[in-house]
Amino acid sequence: MKKTGQYEFTKSEILNAFEPQTENPDLLSLMLEEWKDIPDRAIKSIQNIIELFRDASLQKQISDQIELKIEIELLYQFSILINHIDRYLKEYQSITNIKILHSIFLQVCNSFKLPLYGEPLKGLQLMGMLESRNLDFENLIILSVNENILPSSGKQISFIPYELKREFNIPTYKEKNAIFAYHFFRLLQRSKNISLVYNSQHDPLAGGDKSRFIHQIADELTTYNPNIKVSDKIVSSQVKLEKEKGISIVKNEQILKKIDEYAAKGISASSLNIYIKCQLQFYFKQIVKLGEPEEDSDTIDAATLGTVIHEALSTFYKPYINKTLRIDELKLNLKNADRYISHAFEHHFLNGNTQFGKNLLIVKVAQEFFKNFIQFEIKRLNSAKPNKEQTSIISLEKRYEFFFDFETESGIKSIKLKGFIDRVHSVNGFTEIIDYKTGTVNPYDLKLKSWEDLTTNKKYDKVFQLLLYAWLVNKVDSKHQILKSGIYPLKRISNGFLSIQLPDQIDDNISSQNLNDFETELGQLLASIYNPHLNFSQTDDINTCKYCPYRSICNK
Repeated sequence: MKKTGQYEFTKSEILNAFEPQTENPDLLSLMLEEWKDIPDRAIKSIQNIIELFRDASLQKQISDQIELKIEIELLYQFSILINHIDRYLKEYQSITNIKILHSIFLQVCNSFKLPLYGEPLKGLQLMGMLESRNLDFENLIILSVNENILPSSGKQISFIPYELKREFNIPTYKEKNAIFAYHFFRLLQRSKNISLVYNSQHDPLAGGDKSRFIHQIADELTTYNPNIKVSDKIVSSQVKLEKEKGISIVKNEQILKKIDEYAAKGISASSLNIYIKCQLQFYFKQIVKLGEPEEDSDTIDAATLGTVIHEALSTFYKPYINKTLRIDELKLNLKNADRYISHAFEHHFLNGNTQFGKNLLIVKVAQEFFKNFIQFEIKRLNSAKPNKEQTSIISLEKRYEFFFDFETESGIKSIKLKGFIDRVHSVNGFTEIIDYKTGTVNPYDLKLKSWEDLTTNKKYDKVFQLLLYAWLVNKVDSKHQILKSGIYPLKRISNGFLSIQLPDQIDDNISSQNLNDFETELGQLLASIYNPHLNFSQTDDINTCKYCPYRSICNK
């Protein structure tokens, strides 16, 4: 489902997928029975399911030598309930579809009670208020003496309205409460020690209010009989909160070896940004490879939207690699803009429904992002001076790699750094490294105030990523001497190209000195990962933990 985006399946598709693995294919087939809005078919299907469960329970009782009295009693009572509804269907012709049947089913279920039969002279007895009539106890404990439990809620499940009941002298919930009051006070009549327990904590079941019977006892009983003593006690358990212990992973030889194995495959900017945000999250994700929980949804998520737009733009500009962009060609290809988006969705949201609902709106948004960017490019080229400014594509969605040597406590290390760069192009002799962003981009987050902040402040994750891209491009091909690195915010493409701003930088160009300063910070960051005296520790920034997939481990 995560891979294809398909969330609607036919009965045959599910049976073909699961029948080889299930012990009871007949039950699976019944669970997927198509009712086609026919109540009779629905009732028959449920009756067949009950029979299968009954046979399986009886067989398990015999084979495992265990008692399943409650389970079998539940099935028996449920079959009685379904048979009641079946009689309604045969007697009344007004139940014509599943919606009406469902309403009737809920009404009958709410009014249905499950009696549990036991041996009255053996073992512990579960007694209700009615079972206690004509019985006297010296010591009495009554539980759940809360309003809406004792007496029960005034809401009465009935097809007859309250007003009609009063008009024709049919008993209502008031008469029912009077009966409960009689049994309650009669039960107290000959007891010497009485404990009435109620829940003072607000919850959906009890509500947290004392029963009216308790109020009545407290206000009236001592007046009638001064010898009676009424005391009110609040019982609560003592909760001892232990001081939260931080999680810190010591870098032993085994972990350092795992770091080497991970580094050999290549470290990306996103991985290093995770380390800057939280070292422990970096350890969980990159070193021990703890899988993140996947959330399945039939709606296109933000990550898929970004992937689709990136692929569509890459496919659109692919014919222009090592060529100069021409306005007339861009305009001609722009007519097929929707086709590029459709093909990308077919690849990344296979079998997903994009024809209606929220998914259709997201597809429209993707199309607008795509068209707006191409139109912005045409407008930018159109405003350039003739024969003075030309744009040619150097690479699209290309993987850049470089082995970097840095000094650690144990000697010189050489690891592979990698980056997938969305686009590199040349504009009038300047090489621009471009990253497309479909999310919100704050221009102030692209202005680095000091080099120390680059590897200590998570706010500058985009600056770090773009600087690493520029450094990789320069290392792989040193002919790119004049570099710019920045973002095209697809959500607000009218803002244009947002380039990073570095400390003591006069213009947008990334100088060789800037790259040397970045390389120094990069070496220190990588050295800290290999530092055996520096543990993988939790971050102190709670905001970082909000969307961390491992927050349940840290309990933050």
